[in-house]
Amino acid sequence: MVKLTFEYCKDVALQYNNRTHFQKEKSSVYNKSLKNGWLDEICSHMVRLHKPNNYWTIEKCKEIALQYNNRNDMRKNDSSCYRTSLKNGWLDEICEHMNYVNTYWDIESCKKESLKYTNRKDFQTNSKGAYEYAKKHNILNDICKHMIKVGDKYNRCIYVFEFDDNSAYVGLTYNLNKREKDHKKKGPIKKHLDKTNKEYKLKQLTDYIDVFLSQELEEKYIKEYKENGWNMLNTQTISTIGCYTLKK
Repeated sequence: MVKLTFEYCKDVALQYNNRTHFQKEKSSVYNKSLKNGWLDEICSHMVRLHKPNNYWTIEKCKEIALQYNNRNDMRKNDSSCYRTSLKNGWLDEICEHMNYVNTYWDIESCKKESLKYTNRKDFQTNSKGAYEYAKKHNILNDICKHMIKVGDKYNRCIYVFEFDDNSAYVGLTYNLNKREKDHKKKGPIKKHLDKTNKEYKLKQLTDYIDVFLSQELEEKYIKEYKENGWNMLNTQTISTIGCYTLKK
């Protein structure tokens, strides 16, 4: 039986031009290299196979996911499929058959990983292994102390942009930091900044509260700001509940 050393795996990898064929035809060598952290080095000569537009559908991703017993292996071996599923919100659905496997997390690595995120929602979504390890070992609160609280489709907070020229914009969101960045990219806030170059203050007016209550309070705060002489930048009427899963 051939011993799968680094040199042997490298020699085998040189026979292939892309990882897909390498993995399919020499799976034992591929998996050994992946496990030992050699894969990137021995595959450095290979070309990436580009998928056509709209290649990744939920059905295709589900088909690939069924080949794996845990997310970690899927993320390593089929990273494009994994990233696309994560981006489109399919990951939990296509991985529901998988077992949770912790391959390397410990207290220190979890602490380091948590520092990449500003809220628990992103931490849990993008690093499920570290999150679950921290939760299981009762260190979640400790390593998440630097994070801000965010809501979800059921809980939103009310916020206001107050400008130096007495203009204001009231809205609701599940993630205040993300919403501020989005406002600067498009919409009435961006238009006002481009037009006036005025300074603003962003204030969180409520905690993250029930979405139905937040809708009522959003309308209430807009009315109060108008009555107090503010020039409101809100250009749309208050959203219906049906829009709340879409509105940021």
